[in-house]
Amino acid sequence: LWPPAHGYGAALACGLITLYALAMSAALVAGRTQIDCGCGGDGQQVSWALVGRNLVLIAVAALLLAPTAPRAFGALDYFAAACAIVVGWLALAASEKAVDNAAAVRRLRSESFL
Repeated sequence: LWPPAHGYGAALACGLITLYALAMSAALVAGRTQIDCGCGGDGQQVSWALVGRNLVLIAVAALLLAPTAPRAFGALDYFAAACAIVVGWLALAASEKAVDNAAAVRRLRSESFL
C-alpha cells in the first residue's frame, strides 16, 4: 500500500520463504519426512515438492525487486494485473493439490492391504 516499502516487503518475503525452504530441506536430508509443513490449512507432509514450490515463490518475490520504469496505469493494465493475480493464485492452488495427491498416493502405497 505504501510504494516506498515495496522493496522491503519483497526482500522480507524472499528471506522468510528461503528460511522455510532451508528448514524443510534440512528435515528431508535428515530423513524426517513425517512432519507437517506448518503451511496452514489442512497441512502437508514435508516433501521436495514443497521445497520446489518455495523456490518458485522466492523467484516470484525476487521479481518484485527488479527496477521498474514509472508510468501511468490505464484500465487495461489494472485488468491485466487482476487476471495475473487470479492465474497465479489458481496455479498455486493446483500445485498445492498436486502435492496433496502425491502425498496421498505415497501413503496408500506404503499401507499394507493384506
